[in-house]
Amino acid sequence: MFIFPCTARTKEKSKAPTRDNIEERNAGYGPETKSVFQSLRDNDVGLITIKPFFGGGLLKSHNKIKTGPPDKEDNDLAKLTLQCILNLSDVVTAVIPGLSTVYEVENAAMASYVRPLGQTAADKEWLLRMTSERWAAVPQEYAWLRDWEIV
Repeated sequence: MFIFPCTARTKEKSKAPTRDNIEERNAGYGPETKSVFQSLRDNDVGLITIKPFFGGGLLKSHNKIKTGPPDKEDNDLAKLTLQCILNLSDVVTAVIPGLSTVYEVENAAMASYVRPLGQTAADKEWLLRMTSERWAAVPQEYAWLRDWEIV
C-alpha cells in the first residue's frame, strides 16, 4: 500500500490531454518520467489517499461547531470530492477523510456506493469551480498540498 494526498484537483501526470486535465502545463519532470499512479499500477500496489478536503479548508463548516442539519453545500462538495478521487485512478483503493460527525461518515459511505456511476457534467463543473475557489485560500500550513496536484 502507498499513501499520499489527493484532492479533486489531483491529475495523473503524462496522460494525454483531455477536458479534465487541460490545466496541466508542466507535467513535473518531463514526459519520460511516468506518474506515481503508473508506478503503482506497474508494481500492483494500491493507493490510500489522504487530505481530500485540503485539511478541512474545502468546507465552510471547517473548525465550526456543527449543530442542526448539515450544510447542503458542504455535504454535496464532500460527496463529489470523494467520488472524484475514487474515480481518479484504478489504483485508488480508499480515501481517508477527516470526519467529525456521524452524518459526515454516512455521507462519505454514500459517496463510495455511487462510485461507479460517476458524476454529471454539471456536478463536475460545480466541483471544479468550488475546488478552484477554495484552493486559492488554502492555509499556509497546507500549501504543500499543491505539490501533489500532478503526480
